[in-house]
Amino acid sequence: RKSSQQAASPGAAHAWACRACSAVPGSMVAAHGATQAVGGLDLEQLQGASAEQQWLLTSLQPDASRRPPEPPEALHSASACKRLFSGWIAGAIGECFVHPLSTIEVHTQHSLAHRLLRPSLKGLFFDVGHSGGGHLTPLWDAGALLVRRDGMWGLYRGLALPMTAGSLAGAAAFTTYGDARKRLRDDFGFGRRSSALWAGAASGVMTSVAMAPLELLTVRLQLSTPAGFSAAAEADWAERLAHRLTVYLYGQPVLPAEEVVRRRGLRALWVAGGPTLARDVLYFCCYYVAYEDVKGPLERRGLPEPLAVLAGGGAAGAVGATLAQPLLPLVASRHEELERILRGTQKRTGSTGELLRHLLAEKGLWSLCTEGLALSLLRAVPLNAMVFLIYHSLLQAVA
Repeated sequence: RKSSQQAASPGAAHAWACRACSAVPGSMVAAHGATQAVGGLDLEQLQGASAEQQWLLTSLQPDASRRPPEPPEALHSASACKRLFSGWIAGAIGECFVHPLSTIEVHTQHSLAHRLLRPSLKGLFFDVGHSGGGHLTPLWDAGALLVRRDGMWGLYRGLALPMTAGSLAGAAAFTTYGDARKRLRDDFGFGRRSSALWAGAASGVMTSVAMAPLELLTVRLQLSTPAGFSAAAEADWAERLAHRLTVYLYGQPVLPAEEVVRRRGLRALWVAGGPTLARDVLYFCCYYVAYEDVKGPLERRGLPEPLAVLAGGGAAGAVGATLAQPLLPLVASRHEELERILRGTQKRTGSTGELLRHLLAEKGLWSLCTEGLALSLLRAVPLNAMVFLIYHSLLQAVA
């Protein structure tokens, strides 16, 4: 697309539009040429044209002072079925791409799971070599230990659930965003930024409904450890003995998902529903605004479209992860409360307000906003860049 000034000029821009929009029926182009001589375009001739074709033709009126309408954005102009299909596939592939990093991250943040990566007799009583808190320092070390114990496939343990969660989140987010933004702009007169912000918040609400139970189940699958020590060729007798004693004394890092449902019912899967809802609304409220604000200027400066989409998707992930970071410990604390209740060390869950006040008193606001942010960005930037590129490519393919 050209800029509005180029599109408004009747000479060279008219020839450019005829070449660029070869799919416009010849009668429409002829009608445009006829009406241009009398100073206007008969919009009745455009009833059979698509949104982009209408924008191209109506923006070529000879009145240079008239600002052409904003070109349709693919994120909300495509049909709901196309957005649903493209978001479903993009979310599943993107989650598969970053799942190994998520598995390693979970092990670095869970004390007992980290102990079982390298069992030692000293680690039976002391938390050896675990710094936790989402730091980057133990990340590569934990990945190497996980591969040593379980092999490369250990990084993809429980992949089916994250792929399901990613596909549901992608389908719900893009479909809800497109429908909500179109309605906000057409029916309520919202502007570009305000409609993207409120439509993004609506997509966060829909996404949280599916993500709350699936995240709980995913973490339990990722932290499940093999029945025996799998790296038998590299483990000495002390490591094997320490592994058995650790499991005997402390049990598995988390109880299996079926145990949660059997003892607490299906409602327990939504134990972190409130914090997840708040987190996802914060994540998506500026998500699409950042994408459009980065992608649009880069395209106008001549950057190839795939690279502009990658940059916009990465920026959207960075902004969303930064805004949602303060609520990640709240979601994790809800999951830990459920685990303590299942093990009998806690009787009931506290309110979300009590939990938030406890976290603020323990860590402070600055630590709550920044602790683990680097790890979240390391995951969110490539994930969302990949998701937007796949989504954009699929929309073009099915158009």
